[in-house]
This record gives sequence, structure tokens and C-alpha cells, in this order.
Amino acid sequence: MVTLNALDASFIHMESTRTPMHVGGLMVFKLPADAPPHYLSHFYDQLINTPIHQPPFNQCLAQGRFSRLRPKWKTCHKIDITYHVRHSALPWPGGEKELGSLVARLHSNHMDMDRPLWEFHLIEGLENNRFAIYMKTHHAMIDGMGAMRLIKQWLSKAPETIGALAPWGLDLARKKQRRARQQPDKPPGVTQRLRQQLDASGQLVSKLRQMADPGLNPEGGVIDSLHTPKSLFNQTISPQRRLATQLYDVQRFKRIQQHTGATVK
Repeated sequence: MVTLNALDASFIHMESTRTPMHVGGLMVFKLPADAPPHYLSHFYDQLINTPIHQPPFNQCLAQGRFSRLRPKWKTCHKIDITYHVRHSALPWPGGEKELGSLVARLHSNHMDMDRPLWEFHLIEGLENNRFAIYMKTHHAMIDGMGAMRLIKQWLSKAPETIGALAPWGLDLARKKQRRARQQPDKPPGVTQRLRQQLDASGQLVSKLRQMADPGLNPEGGVIDSLHTPKSLFNQTISPQRRLATQLYDVQRFKRIQQHTGATVK
């Protein structure tokens, strides 16, 4: 078993009914022009038949007397992949509104803390010959930068490149070893790490002081935020979420670019 570091463990400690600590990402793809009607059903079958034998996808929280105080990862040997990998379809017309409603509902559901803390949703029926993937993980399992690295390793810019069908099929351990060989520099010693931590602590204290003192912060201190009037935007947080996406015609932005001299990326 592996003990979670202090930062990752803090997300387990903060997990509650009102404030779930999972994160999610939505990716939209275009179907191949010659994709048959069963294309995504076949893709789903391939996903659920991809073995899960790579961390962090095969790890779950160990249960014990002090597991809440000092959480640890253990390897799960029996994983119900159909629980983690799900296939959904949008109602007609399959627009951005329908996609946002589905993902908001999926994201509002708490994660089962007795299972590996991830979900993978394949979503079909999206207009303009598209489909979506929504992936949900606990923040203790993977952070934003880690998720981006994982996606970069998983996806390819070249359509003809065939790699792992699922992110849990990647050989992450081998990739980590390869990166270590490409970076021969010695890791920082104990003294250097302590110095870095002390420097970071000093910067943090200085920043917190600036945020708390209205005289040092022209936009107002943190204390000011506790006296804001009641509105729709500062109510008690609940686990329910809302998601909205929108499509725009890039040509409209290019016309604005031509008239204003701005840049469009």
C-alpha cells in the first residue's frame, strides 16, 4: 500500500456530502466521415475489454481503523469496469444544451469511495456528427496537470496513429521510467528541498497577509468578501452543478479581427 502525500490526503479529508472533491473534463470529437451506425457501440465494447492493470486506475482507498486520518492506496484486483465505463446517448436534438444537462448531472453525483475513484463516460448523439467523452476523477487521484499529461499521452494528433484505446491501457510506469532516463540531473537534496519549502512558505504568508489587508490590496481584502450582499452567486455551496457550452462561427471572429486588428487563436 502507498500512503497519500499531505496534499492528496487533504482532498480525502475535505470530501463531504456538500463539497465533493472530484474533478472532471469534457472532450468533444468528430466522428469519421465514413463511420458506420455501430461505430461508438463497437468503441465502447473495446473500452470495457481493455484490462485495468495500471495505477492510478487500479487503485482504491484502503479501509482500516485509521484510514480516514492517514489514507492509503491499495491495488484493486477485482474491478467492475462496466461501473466505471458507461455509454450514454443525448436526447434530440443533441445540442450543447442537452450535452451540458447530461454532464452537469453526471458531475453532481458523488463518487463511490469504496471503488477506484474514476469514471469514463462515452456520449453519443451529439449534433454535427460528433461525440463526447466526459472523464471524472477524484482530486486525490489526479490533479489538473496530471490529467493534461495523461490526455497528451493518450491522444494523438495523427488520425492514422493507433495507440491505447483507453487511458487505463497506457503503460504509464514505462513512460515514467523513460522520462527519468531522459532527465539525468540529480534530484534536489534534503537541504535544497527544505530551502525551497521555506521560501514557498514565506511567499504564502506574505500573499495571505496582502489578501487579508485592504490597505495592501487595492481590490479589497479577503475580509471584505465576508460582507458582500446576498445574491444568486454567494449562496451555500451544494453538490449540484451546472454546465453550459456554446458553438460560435469562427468566421464571425475573423471578421472582427480584420476590422479591429486583434488576433484570433
